[in-house]
Amino acid sequence: MERPWYQHYDYFVPYTIRYPKVSAHFLLELAASKYKDSIATDFYGATLTYRQLRTMMNQLAAGLTELGIKKGDRVGLMLPNCPQIIIAYYAVLRIGAIVVNVNPLYTERELEHQINDSGAETIFCIDMHLDKVRNVKAKTGIKNVVMTRILDFMAPEPLETASPYEDLSDGEIGFLDLMKKAG
Repeated sequence: MERPWYQHYDYFVPYTIRYPKVSAHFLLELAASKYKDSIATDFYGATLTYRQLRTMMNQLAAGLTELGIKKGDRVGLMLPNCPQIIIAYYAVLRIGAIVVNVNPLYTERELEHQINDSGAETIFCIDMHLDKVRNVKAKTGIKNVVMTRILDFMAPEPLETASPYEDLSDGEIGFLDLMKKAG
């Protein structure tokens, strides 16, 4: 089969590459072993090293396991670009669950459809979208809601400076609380 885009590749760009046959979370483990104290994320000046990222991934994975999430379960990530989505993504993969990316800008109707279509029973969201998730929860199979705030990872020490989550109902838990619960 002809691939006309190849003619636009620079001479040093290969047409294909070999990917290692390992899980994505294992690649984070490798990076954390090799680049322990190198910056992995920089979010409005608050940085996380690869070592911190790996630790948080493992803590969140343990917390998700305590919630009863297991291999093959679907977990919605309705988060913007922030450290929490990176941590949650790798934590979900770490336990063998399936990531369902959910656009944070979805309307309630769109959110309801995607949750029902995917079969997700757990969803991560930021506080500003918590009401939207609550409004569709009864119409979906959502059992667990993990809520975070953008500010949670904007401080130099996220786990130490974050204030407690307030106004969470049954089946809802704070992101940092879930990490601490298992850590």
